[in-house]
Amino acid sequence: MSTVTKPEIVQVVTKMMGNRFEFTVVSDDLDHAKDCINLAIEEVKRIECLFSTYKDDSETNQVNQAAGLSPVKVSKEFFE
Repeated sequence: MSTVTKPEIVQVVTKMMGNRFEFTVVSDDLDHAKDCINLAIEEVKRIECLFSTYKDDSETNQVNQAAGLSPVKVSKEFFE
């Protein structure tokens, strides 16, 4: 575990879902801060897989492609 003597700001800026995302964690444990940012990035990617209109296999696109033609089974999370 790498630690510092005082809390520091750990920041990652990346492009996701066609937008600029900035993740910031303030921590005195740099490894934990990086893990937190990685978890946040993975959550955005997971959400993108469900709701993106830019991904052909997203649930949103499946619903849009079948609109008025046939039902689409979606996850509980998507439905809610």
